[in-house]
Amino acid sequence: MSLAAELAAFTVAAEPDPAVCHVVRAAVADCFGCILAGAQSEVALRLRKGLTQGTAGALPLYGTGQVAGPGHAALINAAAGHAYDLDDWEEPGNTHPSVVILPALWAATAERRASG
Repeated sequence: MSLAAELAAFTVAAEPDPAVCHVVRAAVADCFGCILAGAQSEVALRLRKGLTQGTAGALPLYGTGQVAGPGHAALINAAAGHAYDLDDWEEPGNTHPSVVILPALWAATAERRASG
């Protein structure tokens, strides 16, 4: 079995601790809120203007009523989430994983009609 297949099997079979689910739910809500807050920021406006003109797509640019293709939607939503630097962070890495990972996951799963 390839490494990718092993990782996929592990992910599908994983049953996270309820305490972890509580933290993840909060991080997802925080990420989405940050995207909505930053949707009208200068960086998000410039990205939408530059990346959506003349392109097709059906994925939402949250907080705008606009849509874009998967790559552009992931980038624009992530940039909006980082616009005011209010997104979550974790210890000990002191990173902001949700607002980078979730827009890409949402774009990938929406295109494939995957469930959570």
